[in-house]
Amino acid sequence: MKRIIYLIFTIANFCLLIAIIALVIYLYSGETFNKDNVYISFFGAFLSMSSMILWVWNILISRKENSNIYSVVLFLTHIYYSPFYSIRVLRRSMLNNSDEKEFKRKIITSGLLTIDVYNMSKKDYLYILSEDEIVLNTLVYDNAVWRFINDIQCRAYYPDCGIIFFDSFQKEGERYKVYYNDKWGYILAENYTKYISWDDFITTDIFISTIDSNPVRLSPEINSEILPLDYNNVYLMGKQVEDEWLFVDIYLLEQIEPFSSGWVKWRNQDMLLIDINYNL
Repeated sequence: MKRIIYLIFTIANFCLLIAIIALVIYLYSGETFNKDNVYISFFGAFLSMSSMILWVWNILISRKENSNIYSVVLFLTHIYYSPFYSIRVLRRSMLNNSDEKEFKRKIITSGLLTIDVYNMSKKDYLYILSEDEIVLNTLVYDNAVWRFINDIQCRAYYPDCGIIFFDSFQKEGERYKVYYNDKWGYILAENYTKYISWDDFITTDIFISTIDSNPVRLSPEINSEILPLDYNNVYLMGKQVEDEWLFVDIYLLEQIEPFSSGWVKWRNQDMLLIDINYNL
């Protein structure tokens, strides 16, 4: 009977681990989690399952003299690393991701610094420096991908696609002042670094999207007529900037010719009102 109960507990905890993994995969498909938090969540789920299995074995089957103390330690381990622990870790990661999204809504510099990794040789290195020119991070060629050796949060970082953007000011001497990881650093000017102003950037060939609360209008006025659009099925491309308004061509998804055009408010002072698809 004891072995049957032990087997039931083992199966239940195994199912618990599978459920947590499924939850992480489901959430991960819609959110960009900090991968360290995901690993911690898996580790917590594994400890929870293994400690419960050992606890039940110790209570029902083992005959050790220190059984009581050992059982208490295992049970407390299970409680601490319960599914709630994993969920707390993931929730914290989601909050961090929300902070990142909020950061990307802010316009904190006059433009962006683009890193053209396709114009770099495999022997090149790009350094992020402190004001005293101490190396803080390094972009290296690793397994056919250009990536920073330390974790980084910047305007856009898609190493698998070769896309790297930093919030930046125009060149100061021979270097650019850039914003990353909630602090400032410097990148030396090279033939693969290029500064572009916000006005010029949003009128390049990038995809833009908006929502119903910030609709496309016939003219660059807040009371202008609203174009009837389903924003889930269209994308926009900027053509002309007029202060806080952007003239856009409007495309249906998977179409290469615009079917209409209009004006959308792209910023409100220092806050972006549109979504920019940097990785397309």
